[in-house]
Amino acid sequence: TDRKLPKEAFSISATDEAANAVEEQEDEDECELYQGQLCQHTCTNIWGSYRCGCHQGYILQPDGHSCAPDVDECVSNTHRCRPSDRCVNTVGSFVCRPQVTCPAGYQLKNTICQDIDECMMRAHDCGEGYVCENIAGSFLCKSKHKCISGFTQDSHGNCVDINECSSLSVPCSPGLNCINTVGSYSCQQKIITCNRGYRASPDGHECVDMDECQMGTHRCGRGQICHNTPGSFRCDCQTGYQFDALRKACNDVNECWRYPGRVCAQTCENTPGSYYCSCTAGFSLAADGKNCEGKHDSFLFFLFPRLTENNLEA
Repeated sequence: TDRKLPKEAFSISATDEAANAVEEQEDEDECELYQGQLCQHTCTNIWGSYRCGCHQGYILQPDGHSCAPDVDECVSNTHRCRPSDRCVNTVGSFVCRPQVTCPAGYQLKNTICQDIDECMMRAHDCGEGYVCENIAGSFLCKSKHKCISGFTQDSHGNCVDINECSSLSVPCSPGLNCINTVGSYSCQQKIITCNRGYRASPDGHECVDMDECQMGTHRCGRGQICHNTPGSFRCDCQTGYQFDALRKACNDVNECWRYPGRVCAQTCENTPGSYYCSCTAGFSLAADGKNCEGKHDSFLFFLFPRLTENNLEA
């Protein structure tokens, strides 16, 4: 049948229970019985046995009884840590931990660099009139009251002038100098010193050559032509003048005296830098300005040498 029957109950008499009972035994304290004989350092009693231990700085040997000084593998350099790890000595061994260097404003926690809250730790230097505000790796001191434009608050809460010339990256345009003023600044033309023959450019950024010839500041005399050169000028003689090395001047060339009878057919008159030809009565000056021809006989004329710039031609 599948029907479950109730279990039969039974009881044990006190006599039978005593016969089946196990006699309770007392533990024997070996550490107390054999003091100093079982363990080299310390002995701890456990149920049915004992356990040996060692003082700090010592480790239990494989025999379970004797102790030997612990070897600091980190100090003796017998560890196997990588150069990038940090060796930490333990009892009987060592561990290698990653060595992490945190930048300023951070501290190492569980091998991770975490930001230091200088405001909460009261490690800031914000003065009265300022409120500390923590930022990553540092902190800010924000003023409780604001200063007017051009001023900022110092650590004592005072409003001091801002030097825009040093705080701004480009306060003025090229060629201008930044001048700091109380609460503001100004930009002024740069003053640069140039060598003789040069002057400052319009933007004051560089020195450029002065054209003494165009400016009329040259010292070329009469009969001289001014030629500008870098930083100076040069004086050359005009046509019809000759340079006098002694006086360092250009003197007029008297073509009538230098080339007598060769520049004019009849009469020669010297002029500054040139000469003028004329004819006697009954003759007129020819078209070339040098020869003379009869007024009544066109076949009567004179042939004279012709003077060029460099030489005479027949």
